Amino acid sequence: MRALLSILLVLAFGCELVVDFDRSRIVDGGPDTGTDVGTDADDDDAGVDAGTDANDAGMDAGDAGMDAGDADMDAGDAGMDVGMDAGDTGMCTLPSECDDTVACTDDTCTSMSCVFTANDARCADDGNPCTSNTCDPVLDCQLADACSIGSGASITLADLTTVVVVPDVETGSDPLFLVIFDDASGAPDMVLGSTLVPAGSSGDVSVDLVRPAVDGETLYASLYEDVGVVGTFEPAVDTLAMDTAGDLESSFMAIVPAGTPDAEVTVSGDSADYTFSAPRPSTLAIPTGADPAWALIRGYRYRVVNMTPVAHPFEFVTGTTVQLSQDVAGPLEGNATIDWDESDTNDVLFTVSAAFEVIDAYRCSIHTAAMRGTVSYVDP
Repeated sequence: MRALLSILLVLAFGCELVVDFDRSRIVDGGPDTGTDVGTDADDDDAGVDAGTDANDAGMDAGDAGMDAGDADMDAGDAGMDVGMDAGDTGMCTLPSECDDTVACTDDTCTSMSCVFTANDARCADDGNPCTSNTCDPVLDCQLADACSIGSGASITLADLTTVVVVPDVETGSDPLFLVIFDDASGAPDMVLGSTLVPAGSSGDVSVDLVRPAVDGETLYASLYEDVGVVGTFEPAVDTLAMDTAGDLESSFMAIVPAGTPDAEVTVSGDSADYTFSAPRPSTLAIPTGADPAWALIRGYRYRVVNMTPVAHPFEFVTGTTVQLSQDVAGPLEGNATIDWDESDTNDVLFTVSAAFEVIDAYRCSIHTAAMRGTVSYVDP
């Protein structure tokens, strides 16, 4: 009866019931010994324990399987994360202007600060657009050494007082106007002259002025962009060029040696006419052509370059009276205000002073009737 109760308890509660027998009442040896051994060998309780342990191990193995499944879910979640990261373009709208091949990971995108691409001459040539380029869409000359005016502290106008020669000009990638201003209270004021300088480096750039420079005065050389009519400087339209350091402007002192002429014209003769050519500066109304009427500017000093001085000596007359000549001595050649100079074989220089204004014509001293023209006077 007790054995049956034990089996029922084991089956009902999954546990082993231990009964404490009083072994002192059992007689050793004999049939009882065999029964005990057989009972132990066939102990159903032991079998149940083994089965229970085996089932528990199976549950553990199943739990391990669930863990592995959970790991698979984690791996799937990681895959979703990777996919979302790779597809995320919200932080980088222009991947073609980023510095790597994977969009929006470690990109350095600065498209707003660099409008031009690296192959634009106005950007630093680093071969990678919008990463370390020095670009500014407002400026024509972006690099500090791209645009410059090599005027120095002073420029000597030894040829003509109306022509400024700037030793070195750098214009960057586009042609720019080199503009000369006079000074008013320490700042650029009136435009005296301008010329279009081609892109790149140019040496000895000449700018014709509308008036003679005065010895010791301050002038300004500036670079302007050709914004309006191409090839025509328009002060109200064209804009001052800039680089990374600011406005492209340089001041200098004009040095004008005494006796430097203000204007020049070249003449040549053919026994029928004097032909006037190559007037300098281009800003003054100096006539050209055959025996033109010549309006001389009061106070200006002129140089006449005679290409045929022996066959056709140049001279000034009042009526038929010779006043100044390359051929014979005239009465005005000693006048200090006129300062007649024929020391060069081809050239004659003179100043249009009040004493000069008695002259009314020029002519060839040999072909006096054919090679001649009238002279008049105008104020500057």
